[in-house]
Amino acid sequence: MDVVYSNVKWFAVAYIILFQTFFILKNIITRKKTGVAVNAANRDVKNIVLCFVLVFSVSIFSLFFPAFYARVIPIDVMKNSAGVLIAGMVFLVGAFILALVSSIQLGASWRVGVLEHQRVDLVDEGVYRFCRNPYFVAYFMQIAGFFLIAPSVILLMLVVISLLYIHRMVIKEEKYLMDLHGTTYAEYCRRTGRYLPKFRIKEKCLR
Repeated sequence: MDVVYSNVKWFAVAYIILFQTFFILKNIITRKKTGVAVNAANRDVKNIVLCFVLVFSVSIFSLFFPAFYARVIPIDVMKNSAGVLIAGMVFLVGAFILALVSSIQLGASWRVGVLEHQRVDLVDEGVYRFCRNPYFVAYFMQIAGFFLIAPSVILLMLVVISLLYIHRMVIKEEKYLMDLHGTTYAEYCRRTGRYLPKFRIKEKCLR
């Protein structure tokens, strides 16, 4: 267990560095390619960034500092399980792969938040054939992964708040795309789920 726990600590640090480096490079490359701003930098974006910073910080501090972990009310039934730790790492690896693939497939349509004055192409190929927001699904997986490697009541509260803010942004982005692409986006919504592939679940698009 000690070996697994030690590996998880440094894995989490390396993950954050790698993911944030990729995110920054994607923004720089897309801005250079399109010649326009790609980050809305509005309240929604800032709230989500703050949530991620808090989730990352609480998770990392919990892993490295037992005294801190004790203060954020650890969930004992989960914290001593090697299976839970490994599951957390699996979630994080899956999140990174999905984020990498989905952001690359977005190409020049990549944006951080809604920039209503800009027009972006609708991407419905690759992983976007299966659901409309695979990059945000990667965010969900990432947040869940950080909770699993350092489960605590405080971190769980931050996870819930983060998911609500992300969902709020998704709703706004879908409304923007509906206004922009009209019936084309409506048909895309009919074929795909918001977060999961659509099978039997009926889901209305925003108008």
